[in-house]
Amino acid sequence: MLSEFFFSNSEREEQDDSSLAREQSREKVAEITEGMAAHTYKSVLSLAVWFKIEKAVDLAEQYLIKTLKLRNAEKLLIAEQSMLESLKEHCFNSLNTLAEMKKMKAEEEFAQLPASMKAALLNKAFELIN
Repeated sequence: MLSEFFFSNSEREEQDDSSLAREQSREKVAEITEGMAAHTYKSVLSLAVWFKIEKAVDLAEQYLIKTLKLRNAEKLLIAEQSMLESLKEHCFNSLNTLAEMKKMKAEEEFAQLPASMKAALLNKAFELIN
């Protein structure tokens, strides 16, 4: 092995231990986020974004896309705050009628959406009209 040339036995063992620890850490994150409940995704997502744990962010985003427990406005707000483009796209694509858009406008999270998001939703409403 090439590593034998450059590293001592103890250094190679440390690298192996470090690799194993990283893999176990990734597996634990996957295990936690796969069983994520509606009340825990926010904490997991916040930590994943903060620590830049891409796999956990992806799993949390997939949970948010699949769950029916959250309304569209709440999902859009989370997508905006956490920069989750797939979630944002999913929310926009799931709005198929003006009635759905009116219903979303009545949700309390809608008021918290930034003006740019509301403008994009207005454009979506115009698309639905035409």
